[in-house]
Amino acid sequence: MMRDHGRPIEPRKRRSTPPIYGDVRIETSRSEDLGRQAEIARLVQSNPLESSVIPHLLDVALHGMSTNGFVLTGFEIIDGVAYAQSWWCLAEDGSAGT
Repeated sequence: MMRDHGRPIEPRKRRSTPPIYGDVRIETSRSEDLGRQAEIARLVQSNPLESSVIPHLLDVALHGMSTNGFVLTGFEIIDGVAYAQSWWCLAEDGSAGT
């Protein structure tokens, strides 16, 4: 996550934050929060019985991509308030696509 309640997290602090592991899944589905269809990114962890540790990313779009990873941008809803959010996604070993 690159933002906290819509405010950018400083790069130094962002890099020192422990990673959150899981599979990123993106699909078009109905968002109850929005009352319409939306592109939604979800972080799915290895135990499907666990709830997501981060809010879903709504109206998600690919913001940037490189050999080592990609950035998804959209917004999340926390306590009924929408906040800008981006996810910096890397492969578990730090190298995407291998």
